[in-house]
Amino acid sequence: MITHNNKCLHCKCSFLSKRSDAKYCSDSCRVLAYIERQKKYWQEEQKKYDDYNLALSERFRLLKKQKDNQAKDNEQQVSSMPPKNHEETIKAKELKDLQEWVKTAFENLKRENN
Repeated sequence: MITHNNKCLHCKCSFLSKRSDAKYCSDSCRVLAYIERQKKYWQEEQKKYDDYNLALSERFRLLKKQKDNQAKDNEQQVSSMPPKNHEETIKAKELKDLQEWVKTAFENLKRENN
């Protein structure tokens, strides 16, 4: 029987095997190596996910800041406009009615004098 001297990729120990392409000294080393590869893969995926979430939260923060600035600008524009309330509307209507009454009274006086 031919045996080959190989080195385990997981525990780095030398071992004898029947196959020349054997990579691991035992099933437990093979499984542990698989678990480490999966762990490394998922850590990289988690980092990508965290980076993506960080970028999204930063984008959201910037959009919220932009929206808040626009709201402040709108408030400043509204506060610089003269207030429109019910009393001012009534006064304007009364003034218009008074102007019409004066106009008609003036026209009636003109007719009476002619």
